[in-house]
Amino acid sequence: HWRGELANRAFELVSETFDVSTVQRDSLGSDAAATLSAWRDIDERNRARFEGERADLLRRGAKLVVSDVPSFPLTVARDAGIPSVCIVNFTWADIYHDLSAQEPEFARVAAQLRTEYAAATLALDAGLSLPMLYFPRKETVGIVARVGVCRDRE
Repeated sequence: HWRGELANRAFELVSETFDVSTVQRDSLGSDAAATLSAWRDIDERNRARFEGERADLLRRGAKLVVSDVPSFPLTVARDAGIPSVCIVNFTWADIYHDLSAQEPEFARVAAQLRTEYAAATLALDAGLSLPMLYFPRKETVGIVARVGVCRDRE
């Protein structure tokens, strides 16, 4: 948990894990079987905590849920009647769809995730992105990054 103020508006950042990304077998390749196993675990965990997360958002009086790629918070926000924003240039639906050649169950997982991503009120497309046509509303905002600082080499 982290509290702060941004542009004179108070906010609370709740950092939590809702997805597994991919399990890497090396610097260039994913281990599809291990990723699928890890995804099953997090999906089961998310299903078990759905009502608790929903109740927590309502208890906090949340006005907006922002997700940097996980789909689960978007579905919780929709169920709670709270707008949500997903900041993306890819999603796990697309990555897992590609892994379905190695693990056919990922085709079902990708379809589930596309449905979950469709729960977002808005997707902010950070550019250099995949099409992600399952978002009902998407706006391109360009690359999200800090301005670099030139450092002298000594």
